[in-house]
Amino acid sequence: MSKTSAHTLVGMMTKKKEEKACTTGNKLSDKKEVCSKVKQFLLEEEARGSRRRELLYNGQMMTELEMVIEKKNADIKKLNENVKRKQCEMSLLQDVIDKEKKISEESSTGLKLNAMEAKTILENKAKLECRNRALKEELVKEITILQREDAGSEELLNKYKRFRNLISRLSSRVGQEAQRTEKKDGQNSELEKTAVCKKPKFLTWKYCIDSIRVVHQIEDLENQNLFLMENLTEKSEFMGETIEFITKVLEEEERTQILKVNSMKSKCAIERRIADIVKKKVQLHNLSTTVDQDVLLETLRKKVSEVHSCFADEELTTNSTLEKLAFIENHMTMLLEKHEKIPKDEIKTLWHIKENEKRRRWREEKLRLETEKREEKMRRRAELAMTEPKKITGRKLMPRYMPVVRPKTKAIVEDTPKPEEDLYEDLFS
Repeated sequence: MSKTSAHTLVGMMTKKKEEKACTTGNKLSDKKEVCSKVKQFLLEEEARGSRRRELLYNGQMMTELEMVIEKKNADIKKLNENVKRKQCEMSLLQDVIDKEKKISEESSTGLKLNAMEAKTILENKAKLECRNRALKEELVKEITILQREDAGSEELLNKYKRFRNLISRLSSRVGQEAQRTEKKDGQNSELEKTAVCKKPKFLTWKYCIDSIRVVHQIEDLENQNLFLMENLTEKSEFMGETIEFITKVLEEEERTQILKVNSMKSKCAIERRIADIVKKKVQLHNLSTTVDQDVLLETLRKKVSEVHSCFADEELTTNSTLEKLAFIENHMTMLLEKHEKIPKDEIKTLWHIKENEKRRRWREEKLRLETEKREEKMRRRAELAMTEPKKITGRKLMPRYMPVVRPKTKAIVEDTPKPEEDLYEDLFS
C-alpha cells in the first residue's frame, strides 16, 4: 500500500509538474504573442506617426511654399504695377515731350512770324516816316508861300495906306484952295467971275472926279485886301489844324509802333526763355528716363534672383532674368499641378493641422505676452520693495476702534490620486 501510494504520489507530482510546465509554456506563448502584437502595433503606430510627420512636414512645406509664392506673387504684382505705372509715366512724359516739341515748333514759327511782322511794321514805320517828312516839307513850302503872300499883301496894304493918306491930304488942300478962289472971285466983277470961274469949276470937277475914282479904287483895294486877309487867316487856321492833326496822328502811330516793337521784343524774350526751359526739361527727362529704367531693371533683377534662389540650384544662378522668370513660372505651374493632384482628405487634414498650428502659435504668443507682463509686474514690485520707505512726518493718528484679529485659515491640500500604472511599461522600457 505504501508502494502504491508512493507511486500515485509521484505520478500526481509529475502530473502537477507537467501541468505547471504546460501552463508556464502557455503563458510564455501568450506573452510572446502579446509582445509580437504590441510590436506590430507599435510599428504600425510608428509608420502612422512617420506618415503623419511626413504629411505635417509636407503640409508645412506646402504652407511655406504657398506663403513664399503669395509673397513673390505680391512682389511680382507690385513690380508689374510699378512697371505699368512707369510705362504710363513714360507715355505721359512722351506726350509732354511731343507737346513741348510742338510748342517749341509753334514758338519758333511764331518767333519767325513775329520777326516778319516786326520787319513789316518797321518797313511800314519807315514808309510812314518818309510820307510824313514829305508832307511836312510840302506844308513848310506852302507855309513859306503863304508867308510870302502875307508879306506881299502887307506891303500892298502899307502902300494903300500911304496913297490914301496922300489922297486925303491932296483932297483937303484942293478943297481949301477952291473955297479961297471962290471967295476972291465973288469980289471981282461978274465978267471976270464968269471967265475966271469956268476954269476953277472945271478944275475942281476934274479934281473931284479923280478923287472919286481914287476913293473907289481904294475901296476896291480894301475889299481885296480884306478878302485876301480872310482867305489867309482861313488857310493859316486850316493849315495849323492839319499840321496839329498830322503831328498827333504821327505821334500816335509812333507810340503804337514803339509799343508793338516793345511787345514783340518782350514776346521774343519770353519765347526764348520758354524754349530754353523746354530744352532743359527735355534733357532732364531724357536723363531721368534712362536712370529710372536702369533702377527698375536693377530692382526687378534683384527680386527675380531672390525668388529664383529660394528653390533653384546654385548652378543656374548665372542665367538671365528672362530665363529665371521662365523657370519660376514653370516651377509655379508644377506646384499648382501637384497641389491639384493632392486628395481632398489630405488637404482637409493639412488644413486642420495648419489651423491647429496657427492656434498653437497664437496661444504661445499670448502666453509669452502674459509672462512678459507678469515678469514686468514682478520687477516693478521688487523695485518698489527694494526702495526705501517714505518717512511719515507729523503726529501719528490712532484708529477710532481696534481692528479684530481673525485667525488665518490654512489651505486644505487635497491628495490627488496617482494615475494607474501602465500595463505595457516594461515593454516600452
